[in-house]
Amino acid sequence: MLKESNKKNLLFRSKFLKQKDYWIKKLSGEFEVTDLLLCDDKKNPAKANYAKVVIPLPNELGNRVIMLSKESDLSIYIFLLTALKCLIFRYMSNEDIIVISPINKQKVKEEIINSLLFIRNQVGETLTFKELVLRVRQTVLNAYENQDYPYDKLLEYLFPLPGEQNKQVISNIRCSLGNLHHDRDIAKINTRFSFKFFKTVDKINGCIYYCTDNCEENEAERLANHFVHLLVNVVENLNIKISEIQFLTEQEKYQLLVDFNNNRRDFTGDKSINHFIEEHEKNRPDAAAIAFKNFKITYRDLNKRSCQLASFLRSSGIKKDEPVGIFMKRSHEIVVSILAIRKTG
Repeated sequence: MLKESNKKNLLFRSKFLKQKDYWIKKLSGEFEVTDLLLCDDKKNPAKANYAKVVIPLPNELGNRVIMLSKESDLSIYIFLLTALKCLIFRYMSNEDIIVISPINKQKVKEEIINSLLFIRNQVGETLTFKELVLRVRQTVLNAYENQDYPYDKLLEYLFPLPGEQNKQVISNIRCSLGNLHHDRDIAKINTRFSFKFFKTVDKINGCIYYCTDNCEENEAERLANHFVHLLVNVVENLNIKISEIQFLTEQEKYQLLVDFNNNRRDFTGDKSINHFIEEHEKNRPDAAAIAFKNFKITYRDLNKRSCQLASFLRSSGIKKDEPVGIFMKRSHEIVVSILAIRKTG
């Protein structure tokens, strides 16, 4: 283990200055912290507690990934990492994705002074999976060529305020392949999710270590299943567009398309929709009647505006049972117009 003084002297060598320049350029500019939690306001704890769920990779699926990667540990890792980046993109719609990776143990020739790398790629929905694989491959190769510069010193440079580098989170996602990486203590740098894989002769084992302070077990299990379904999609068609990759289970698709849309309600036949709106105006005048994008309209305003428009229509000569056309872009005003037309009759 190098002393801190010797480590500082080592970093002034031309090799390390060159690597420092690479990482500063790679991580320059603004970025959104890479994550897999859609709604979470909890900060990463100072000391994280982790639990594990297994990624249920079928043997034939793991073997297919191995064959597509020509049995190369590096290519297998790049394939799995690309799949993970696709899942992050589909979850979060974040195009600028950074995943933390351990260093490549096959390239270690001297005493280790660094253990982590930041793999950053731009992901877009028009890209195909194969195109993204090639981009991730080049990024990973470049990272390994510059893997000796210590990440803690890099964070000190990027976030120079005292103590700020210890608080700054670049990514909450980590990914490793045991055959390829020096993967030490997963809490070395706080992440919420750590995807760990290991290749055997003809299959791939995988698991997710998740921070129990931020994630429940059922959420981690669902994440693991989504990763498997996404992987099934891409091995069947490497040229699939990222926007078309499916990751939901059949049960989840049915729930979204059928169960969540089962909004039928029984209404008594002696009341029209206008009467229901008017009753709600009396009982809940300030409740939201319509929500469209960032706009909301209350029952009071909805009834008032539909009455005003109905009065205008009648004064324009519209009579009962006369057809009235509506030609406008989809908005809350369509509902106002429909109610007003009904009020004229």
